[in-house]
Amino acid sequence: MHHTIKRPSKTIFLLSIVYALNLALFVTGSAKADAYIPAHDDIVLEVLPKSWNNAKTSTTYQLRQAWLNAPSNATIATRLARHYIDNAKQSGDTRFYGYAERALNPWKHEQTAPPQVLLLRATINQQFHQFEQALNDLDHLLKMHPNNEQAWLTRAGILQVMGYPLEAAKSCLLLARLTTPLVATSCLSRAVSTTGLAEKAYSQLLATYRNTRPPAINQQVWALTILADIAHRLGDINNAQKHYSDALALSPENTLLIAYYSDFLIEQKNFNAAYQLLHNKINRNGLLLRLVITEKALKHPDYIMHKNRLNSLFEEETQWGTYTSLRDQSRFHLTILNNPHKALTFATRNWQQQKELTDIKLLLQAAIAANKPAASIKAIQWAQQHQIKDKQLNHLIALIQNTP
Repeated sequence: MHHTIKRPSKTIFLLSIVYALNLALFVTGSAKADAYIPAHDDIVLEVLPKSWNNAKTSTTYQLRQAWLNAPSNATIATRLARHYIDNAKQSGDTRFYGYAERALNPWKHEQTAPPQVLLLRATINQQFHQFEQALNDLDHLLKMHPNNEQAWLTRAGILQVMGYPLEAAKSCLLLARLTTPLVATSCLSRAVSTTGLAEKAYSQLLATYRNTRPPAINQQVWALTILADIAHRLGDINNAQKHYSDALALSPENTLLIAYYSDFLIEQKNFNAAYQLLHNKINRNGLLLRLVITEKALKHPDYIMHKNRLNSLFEEETQWGTYTSLRDQSRFHLTILNNPHKALTFATRNWQQQKELTDIKLLLQAAIAANKPAASIKAIQWAQQHQIKDKQLNHLIALIQNTP
């Protein structure tokens, strides 16, 4: 990574969290209570009709026609690109990101592109795991517009995925004066919860969630999802379950939430509940994987059909050369195809791009299954350096360290 990364002490970061929370609460009066900046790239902003592209009256058709008539008009191009991105989030079909990228093609190599182009281009590059390019676009945007909330949030999310949680937290701190207390604290808590401060991050976010009502629904869902994830990592299964249930009641079609919640249920071996959550989500690739895992455990009659469908989707991605679902492909080979060596290959490649807790645990699981514990050494060192607290991770590390 080309950005300079300085690791502040835990004490400084504890103070920073409190400072950011108090600062956000102090400026709440200047924030627009009825305005909402999406708190995470995976939040669905609009549910589009099934006939979105079936007629000349569809939004897609109208936006595309306007773009064809003026492809160099930034306003028109970004409307179409944003529409495609929303469809990608809704459907789980990553090809829409390619369509969005094409809409922004006139500014493909321009570092001085209009701000809205830079933000959308960063979002697209993030999805294609071209993280450095995404960060470069965001840095250029923030130099021109340092008060762009979504740019800071996207930057924090990318840095978190890349394995730089404290650098991500710095972006969250800079966000504190620009957004609601709940969004700022959610951003911070997600970042620092993987640096040995999980309990403190959880308590700060929970207090903010309880004391700042009524925030926008999507802000509540994002906060509850983070609370559930941290509680799960700390081994607090009851509170994790409660937070996930509360979030699902608010947003039953949120793809990111369903992915996290179904993973939690699968880990708890509550396959019936996971199936109820996933059975009508077969058009979303990441959720289809989780459905296949659940159907295998339940010996469901649709298991083979869905397994073959998912395998075809992965083969198609390989033909496209995108490789944006290395994590899912590793998990597919490990849990469905029983090919731990292939799973380890994908998990290792994925670890080079993404360093979230899920990626660490998957790499360790694949290394254990393939009987290649040495392949996980760097990941274990990274987890220990960041003092990550997670019961399952600790168990996996112990298994590897006790391997003869």
